[in-house]
Amino acid sequence: MLLTAVNAPVEATRFIDAIPPFPSETFDGQGIVVCGGGIKYGACAYVLVRLLRYLGCDLPIEVWCLNDDEFDPSWIELVKPYDVECVNAAEVLKSHPHRKLGGWELKPYAILHSRFREILFLDADNVPVVDPSFLFNTPQYTQTGTLFWPDPEDVQTAVTNSAWDVFDVPYCDCPDQESGQLLIDKSRCWSALNLCNYFNEHSNFYYQFVYGDKDTFRFAWQRMNQPICWPEKFASGEIPFVLLQHDFEGNVLFQHRYFHKWSFYGDNTSIPRFHHQEICLQFLQKLRETWQPQHHLMRNISRSDRESINRLTGRRFIYERFGHNRWEIQLGENAMIEDGYNPSAYLWWIEDGSLALAGINGKQKLLCSRNSGEVWEAVQQHGLHKIKIQVRPLENGPLQSEATNEIMGVV
Repeated sequence: MLLTAVNAPVEATRFIDAIPPFPSETFDGQGIVVCGGGIKYGACAYVLVRLLRYLGCDLPIEVWCLNDDEFDPSWIELVKPYDVECVNAAEVLKSHPHRKLGGWELKPYAILHSRFREILFLDADNVPVVDPSFLFNTPQYTQTGTLFWPDPEDVQTAVTNSAWDVFDVPYCDCPDQESGQLLIDKSRCWSALNLCNYFNEHSNFYYQFVYGDKDTFRFAWQRMNQPICWPEKFASGEIPFVLLQHDFEGNVLFQHRYFHKWSFYGDNTSIPRFHHQEICLQFLQKLRETWQPQHHLMRNISRSDRESINRLTGRRFIYERFGHNRWEIQLGENAMIEDGYNPSAYLWWIEDGSLALAGINGKQKLLCSRNSGEVWEAVQQHGLHKIKIQVRPLENGPLQSEATNEIMGVV
């Protein structure tokens, strides 16, 4: 059913009435859950895992990947020694379907289906200052079964915001939620957690009223009258590009790098007064020395594709986005584009006879079909426009000049 502002509360009530009892035999123990796969979040998750162990945290850890593209066996082997189990959400979906599982939607889904009964969820780009295990024993959490953290003080859902009606909760003079860290006892919050997952299953509707997953948690808890404890101190942005979260005594506990995440291939911004920055960079360097994620991206190439890769390695080409820009590139070894690369064309390989180009995070894969000789072309969606992409050998001379600089028709 298509949700609207009118029927959403009724449909949510129907869902609530059908939530099964908590399956006590299914979940056990305490642990940490992280969503982090692929190049972008795999690098962040690796740093987080290593730092947690460095800080003395011995809680078991689950790292959830969204699909087969993110579920890289070589990365999984690297974190196994640190008591980490990796979960492929695509496999879990076979038993527990989800209507629309994407990056934000994965968070409540992973918490719901994790093997742990009590979960400290951490975003992959979160960096704790001290071992956070003590949170499970804080009186505030043991009393309520839920510990959430607030957004900055000036971020608050206004009384006139239609979200209150859509989520079917009365206005509450409380902070918005920052969900880079969550502490949840599923045995006490089972209905609220299921409702949160429902909101995210219908993200195409509910995300119109909130930013991603974050406030879907507190609205679900409030809808179910589920108690929440909050640290008194609001999130702080006093360090650039980072949200600082605190414990109940007001000490900085988490540093959420929501803006400048750890970059596996690129440079990493040095942030003044950021705790554990040097040790995190050392962990990242260790990962760079031991992990080659492009091999997983190339896992389906054929022998003839491999032969084409060997033939093209070392060659120089002109990469043109018609009507936008052009530059020289060199197809280097090990799927790396050498010279002239940019974040949208950082990796290359041949797949099913096409030239595959991927960005610095392994995303935005573009397949260019071979046109004639060694000229590859593709059409890329860019907002409301389509842009013609062409990759042509440099030795054939430059591409046509201004006469060819055209944007394909508006969709």
